[in-house]
Amino acid sequence: MPESNDLSKREREILSLVAKGSSNKEIARDLHISTNTVKVHLRNIFTKVGANSRTEAAMYAVNTGIVDIGGNGSSVNRPAERRQNNRNLFIGFGIVVVLLVVGIFGIFSLREMNNVNQAAANQPIVPAEQRWEDKAPLSEARQGLALAGYGGELFAIGGETAQEITGLVERYDPNLDEWTMLKVKPIPVTDVSAAVIGGKIYIPGGRTQSGEITDILEIYSPLEELWERGADLPVGLSGYAIVPYEGNLYLFGGWDGETYRNTVYEYNPEQVKISLIRNNSVTTQSYREISTPLP
Repeated sequence: MPESNDLSKREREILSLVAKGSSNKEIARDLHISTNTVKVHLRNIFTKVGANSRTEAAMYAVNTGIVDIGGNGSSVNRPAERRQNNRNLFIGFGIVVVLLVVGIFGIFSLREMNNVNQAAANQPIVPAEQRWEDKAPLSEARQGLALAGYGGELFAIGGETAQEITGLVERYDPNLDEWTMLKVKPIPVTDVSAAVIGGKIYIPGGRTQSGEITDILEIYSPLEELWERGADLPVGLSGYAIVPYEGNLYLFGGWDGETYRNTVYEYNPEQVKISLIRNNSVTTQSYREISTPLP
């Protein structure tokens, strides 16, 4: 193997850079010489070390100690290291930018929240005595009446006055703050509730003037101001709970005149039938009394 001492100082510098993976342009830039000069030096180096390629020359530099791939940190993979360092620097810069954006956004969000909270804090607190308003009263004081909301208005139906059980029907207009008397319910009842389905108000059962617990279902149409009769309950009930759900009525519990019941009835206005729901099963009955409720 040719001796490395045959190489001049400049040639050793160039060979060292070749071994580290530098291109002719990079060598020319680092040594402040032209690329043509680099090529001349490389031809001389190849001749002196007996190399036919840059790879063979790089191996010569490593084997003769011109380039140390060990402890001093020099490496033939230095360009790769530089690329990795540049990549790490770029990633770090990106993370810093993201953190700055998030921080700025957080500051503005907190400022906006503070503004909203401050605006809310500046709102005057309404005194308790002013939170309730007195509006137009019913024509008569009564209890046990059914209430239903429809078309932005309130309907008060039936109930018990100081003198009697009534079939009064009154409609309240919140915009005008006034009550209007409507067509009375055919069967006066109290201890009832109402539910709205399909633009009609359903009032099942209730307690009559004689004290009887009725099983009659009466239906009121606000648009036509007409009353009609629906399917009778399987048993007379008052004081129950009622809710509309997916086009059906569900009636829970109530007083049958002798005992409080734990039954649940389903009424389908379209099929005109009543079902008793028990133990996750449904028994359909049409206009008939149901079996004894669950204990």
